[in-house]
Formats: sequence, structure tokens, C-alpha cells
Amino acid sequence: MIENAYGREKVESPANQAPLNEHWMKQLNDRTKLSPDSFDSVQPDAKSFLPKMELVENQKDVGDSKTGDTKKVVYESNIEEATKKAKAQGKPLIIIFSASDISKEMDRRRDDCRQYQDLADQAVFARVDLDKLPDKERQDLMNKYQIHFAPTTIIQDPVTGEQKSRLLGHSAFPESDAAFMDSIIAGSDHWYGQYIKLAQSVNDSIKTHQVTSETIEKAEQAVKLAADHFGPEHIYTLSMEKTLAQALCETGDEHNLKRAQEILSSVLNKGMNNFDNVQRPANQKIYDARLIMECGINLGNLQVEFGDKSRAVYPYQKALDALEYLNDPKLKQVKMMLLKKIAELQMPIN
Repeated sequence: MIENAYGREKVESPANQAPLNEHWMKQLNDRTKLSPDSFDSVQPDAKSFLPKMELVENQKDVGDSKTGDTKKVVYESNIEEATKKAKAQGKPLIIIFSASDISKEMDRRRDDCRQYQDLADQAVFARVDLDKLPDKERQDLMNKYQIHFAPTTIIQDPVTGEQKSRLLGHSAFPESDAAFMDSIIAGSDHWYGQYIKLAQSVNDSIKTHQVTSETIEKAEQAVKLAADHFGPEHIYTLSMEKTLAQALCETGDEHNLKRAQEILSSVLNKGMNNFDNVQRPANQKIYDARLIMECGINLGNLQVEFGDKSRAVYPYQKALDALEYLNDPKLKQVKMMLLKKIAELQMPIN
């Protein structure tokens, strides 16, 4: 059987890094700066929300832009027939290899996404249910397309057979999958490609402690792109705003620290509103909780730094609530440290 690897449903753990508790203990004890290592930890940020993808350098335009008309994506079940159709229509070929109940459920969620359906006229789609194929045929397909788990989405030039890109797994937010596919079809000038480059550049500057005014401008541009295309309260936008706050903290400038405080407060409130939405899928609430946890910790740290200790209790408490929801035993020490900080802040002054 093919291994299911729908990573977005799972709480991702950092590879080859210090334990999670160490990451968060460092954050709790670092007054104004967020730990640069946190970008590879479990909390969501601009980097961790980028799809697990393999980009091909120097992408070429292989399709048309959006028509503005929303149509239903129709899937071919035979890859060869889909390839012929894509050649005849001069469109890229998108092949989705699916298997197991959970990947099929995520296929259905993607199909319900308007942004994904907007791609109907831009490519020819094929979907292969690997579970239904005979063993030899399944193995031959997996070898040919280098499929190691499902779901895997491949964007391919039907004429040359060149794979333009592949997306491993499904995002908890299907509109991001659609934006990624759209960017590969449209080429390097697509807004999502610009967003990725900006976010990665900002992350690199933060990790190397080389934040400049240009870094801040790039972060602001990435926030605007996410807000314009995903919405001002979308998790991608909030995550990028949190990254902007981190960049501002890295400067050490008092004005920037005050601005970071305001941004983190806003993101915390919006994140809680998203989390409290009763229609919010559980796998998305996990990301909301992680965002609340990080913003709460770092907003509390900033308020303590500015001597406003009474106001620090609220964000710390919200971070604690998020930890309770995540119920991750790896973060037990973080929880204990938060409880200690809250207790200290609430102690009466003699």
C-alpha cells in the first residue's frame, strides 16, 4: 500500500533541531526578539505555510491567465487521454495522484474551493486513484512519476513531459494550493511567486540577524499581497503580519518595537476570531492555535519589556489557552513556564 502523507493534518515537528520545549523556553526568556529558530518549529509562519513543493528554476509561461469565469474542474481518469487533450488545447497537464480516505476527503475540500475551480479553463486535469489500480500498474505509475506518497499533484508540460512543479500533500487551506498551481501556470510574474520570494527573503534576513529597512519593506509588501488575494484575516496574511512584527523586533528600535506590539495585538485578536468560528475545520484551528500561542507569548514579552506588566497577563493567558487546545506533551515545559509567568505578574505588590 502507498503511504499516506497528508502532512497538513498533522502537527509538524522540526527535523534535526533542539526539542520544541527548548525553542519556546528560549522565546519566553528572550524579552523582545523572537527566536529565529522558531521559523522551523511547529508554529505557523510565512515559511511553514508555503506548500511543500519542488520548484523548477526559470519557469516559463505554459498557460493562459484567468478568464474570470468560474467553471467546474473536470477530471480525466486516463493520463494518456488527458495528455492528448492538453496537447490539443495547448494547456498544461495537472495530475493528482490520490489514495486512502483522508487524501480523497482533502480532494473533495479542494474541489469545493472557488479559487481552485477558477483553474478549470487554464489546464487539463487528471486524477488517479492509486488504491483502485492493480499492484503492477500502480507500481509502474509510481516509478514513472516518482510518487512516494499520496496525495501528490504534478504540473507537467504535455508536449515535452517536463514536470514544471509538484505539490506534496494538500494544504489545510485549499485556496493556497490553487494559488500555487495558478502561479506555476502563469509564470514568474504571478503574485504568489512574488509573495513566496518576499517571504523567504524576510525569513532569511531574520534568521541571519540582518534586518534592514529593505527587509521591513519586503515584509510589508508580502502582507499586502496576502491581504489583497487571500483576505485581511486569512491565516496567510496574519502569519505574514506576525513575521513583519518579528522583523521590527529585530531592529531593536523603540518605535519599531511599539509598532510590533500593535501588530501582534491585532493578529492575536484576529486569530482568536478565526478560531472561534464554529464552521472552522479542525485542521485549520490547529494553525489558528499555534498562531495565537506565538503571538500571545511574544506580545506578553513586549509588554513586560515596556513595563506594562498588567497588560501582559491577557496575551500570556491566550497563549496558555492555545496550548491547552493543542494538547501537545512536547510543549509541557512551555505551559509550566507560562503558568509561572502569569502567577508572578498577578502577585500583589507589597
